[in-house]
Order: sequence, then structure tokens, then C-alpha cells
Amino acid sequence: MDELYETSADIDNESAVEGASEAEELTEKGGEAADTADTVDTPDYEAIIASDVSELSSEFPELKDLKDITELNNPLRYAALRDLGLTPREAYLATAKRPVKDTRSHLIAARGRSAAASIGMMSQDELSAARDLFPSLSDSELQKLYKRVTK
Repeated sequence: MDELYETSADIDNESAVEGASEAEELTEKGGEAADTADTVDTPDYEAIIASDVSELSSEFPELKDLKDITELNNPLRYAALRDLGLTPREAYLATAKRPVKDTRSHLIAARGRSAAASIGMMSQDELSAARDLFPSLSDSELQKLYKRVTK
């Protein structure tokens, strides 16, 4: 009758032996999985970086001397955005602190002097009144007289 009833120690021993064999099988499968993971093609990051550098330097003038992605303002964020699927342009614009250029610099020569009167100068109404009072003086002479009087 002792043979019919297994003790808990026997059951524990049997489950331990089964668990060990299952662990060995998983280890073997894991080893195979690791071997197959080595054979799976990983992205060629050097080629990706080279293409990104050429694309960015051709599209953005401020990056014409860019040699490597690590020269960007935030290269880790750029790489993370690229891994998420953004294009090089999108990733750069999301991470870059682009220099602000004066887009109106070509208008300076055409602008001339500002229309507002300088400080210490007569307004147009005052100049008109001064012309009526001193018709023999030119506008520049009237301005000089005004400066002398208002000191």
C-alpha cells in the first residue's frame, strides 16, 4: 500500500526533475534564439548616419561642414526620433536650435532714413511754422537754431 501512495517528497523530487529538464530545453532553445538573433540583419547605423549627414548638409546651409551626427545640438534626441521613424529633416528640425537670420537685410539700403523725427529735432509742423517766421533760413539752419534754443 505504501507503493500506491506517493509521499510529498517523492512528488517534489519528480517535479524538480521535470523542471530541470524543462529548464534545459528552454536554455537550449534560448541558445538557439541567441544564435538566430546574431544572424538577423541589424541596421547598418554607419550607413544611415552617412546618408543622414549628406542629406542634412545638402538641405541646411548651416550644416555644410557637418562631419558626424554627434556635432548636432542634441544627437541623442535626434537618434531617438530617427528610430521612431522620422525623416532626417524632421528629426533635425525637432532638435535643432537654428540661427535666426535677418531676412530684411537687403532692404536697408533702400530704406534710407527713418520717417520719424530724431530726438531734439523739430516736427514737421514746427518746421513749417519756423519757415513762416524765418523765410530766409534753410531747413538745416532752422534745425540748428532750434537745437541752440532748446538746449
